[in-house]
Amino acid sequence: YRHPELTTGKILLTETGNCKVYDFWPEKLTKKRIDHLLEKPNPPVAWLAPETIFCRQYSAQSDVWNLAVVLWEIFSFGDIPNAGSTCDEIEEKIRSGVFLDKPFACPGGIFCKMLQSWDASEANRPSVHEICRILTRSSFHEIRQDTEDDYDLVEADEVQYFTLDVECGANDYSGD
Repeated sequence: YRHPELTTGKILLTETGNCKVYDFWPEKLTKKRIDHLLEKPNPPVAWLAPETIFCRQYSAQSDVWNLAVVLWEIFSFGDIPNAGSTCDEIEEKIRSGVFLDKPFACPGGIFCKMLQSWDASEANRPSVHEICRILTRSSFHEIRQDTEDDYDLVEADEVQYFTLDVECGANDYSGD
């Protein structure tokens, strides 16, 4: 099975906090799905590997590229990759080797694996197993200032919640 359209929007969260991915395609139907995707007026090229965009080919290593973009979405708290860029602009970035910037909350080791996943050569990309291994090894409660960024992720029992006892008006968010 392959998932040529994997985005964070295709990941469901269960009541117990487990992630469930939906909309997988049998490998033999993936080519038809890719053709359908790329014929849309605005295909999701920001998530697709270069061999998929330019050659209409899809493999397990294309899934790796796609997974790295999904990780980027997660670590940027739901930002859209290449937001505001046209399909042509995104394609040019991919041709030029211009990648997504490191999200603030992304540990350096994980971002390094993401960059490897965006290698133009499928053979140089890590396996899904390698990505899972680094994600497991970098479980969030162990991440501590992994890069030059000045942040520390805290464990869930350290988080404090509060409520605002004020009402907000329409102009409270405008900056006026």
